[in-house]
Amino acid sequence: DTNVQDLFKVVGSSKEASERLNSAPYSYWRMTFSYLFKNPLVIICIAVILILVFFTLFGPMMRRASFNPLAYNSDGVVIPNPNKFGSQEDNYVLGPNSTNWLGVCPSYMGSYFEGHDMWVCIWKGSQLSLLLGVTVAVIDTVLGILIGSLWGYFRWLDPILIEFRNFVNNIPTLLLDILLMQFFQPYMTKYGFLIIVFLLCALGWLGLAGFVRNQIIIIRNREYNIASQTLGSSSRAMISHNLLPYLISVIVTVYN
Repeated sequence: DTNVQDLFKVVGSSKEASERLNSAPYSYWRMTFSYLFKNPLVIICIAVILILVFFTLFGPMMRRASFNPLAYNSDGVVIPNPNKFGSQEDNYVLGPNSTNWLGVCPSYMGSYFEGHDMWVCIWKGSQLSLLLGVTVAVIDTVLGILIGSLWGYFRWLDPILIEFRNFVNNIPTLLLDILLMQFFQPYMTKYGFLIIVFLLCALGWLGLAGFVRNQIIIIRNREYNIASQTLGSSSRAMISHNLLPYLISVIVTVYN
């Protein structure tokens, strides 16, 4: 004969509490990185890359030796570059020593590098290589994804870009680069870095653009894309919201 009201206690309700999630919202990138960093080999590779990048950026600052045509004799005294100021009989310390950790550049590396501190030369070269690689990779990726998206979405671009790709594929890349280098040879001294970036990026985006085009053609006519078009979505919204987010993981996994 217990009263029902004595068995239950009204605690009230809260709309905010009912909508609160017990777990964190799903995040594609958080899940991706959590699985990625569980692999010890990935952590080792990332550590090696970070060490190389650190020495590339700060390696030349660790030595007082500047990037100039000077070397040191066995007593640690600065001696001039023999190609400019001395003779080949000067007592160069080519091997590692307390002043030059990796020694100095020998004569067979060329007159421009001979007598320079090897440590500084290596990391100065790494800086240039890293800057060139990152610049070319970013430009090729942006152009490849942008042109490939337009190529796959707008069908009227298909005949134009396919013919262009066929024309480029029938020309040896090395021969084309040599011809362009000869054309830009008078400007290499002043604009050498920009010319190299231009030559590497001129056609480097074509492979990624073709891959993105094929992937967009595959998913362009799926139901959710047709529904989005029916509701009045613009071409820009279709590409940026419906197509590219789906393809980012495919591009990173397959192409890179």
